[in-house]
Amino acid sequence: MAYIKERGNNNFLVRVSHGTMENGRAFQKSRLFHPSKINLPESKLRKELDAFVKALEEECRKEFESK
Repeated sequence: MAYIKERGNNNFLVRVSHGTMENGRAFQKSRLFHPSKINLPESKLRKELDAFVKALEEECRKEFESK
């Protein structure tokens, strides 16, 4: 599941959580998303953001499974 927060100037903080580690803490990854162009239409911005979130979730899942 992803947490997305706009950080101003068209930047977004994306935090993804995937399960719990052996010590009881949540396994999380955070990244900043910067769109390819400034002033993108909302629909294109959402598509880029969704693709970024999907890639980050996959990266988080692979790293969690390897630990």
